[in-house]
Amino acid sequence: DAHYDPFSACELIENLSQGQGINRIKEIYGYG
Repeated sequence: DAHYDPFSACELIENLSQGQGINRIKEIYGYG
């Protein structure tokens, strides 16, 4: 897939289950 999805990338890097990347990124960067 040519589209870069930072949430999916984060899930792969952090070994998270599908859909957890956004929560991790919120945690890291203080979104929300």
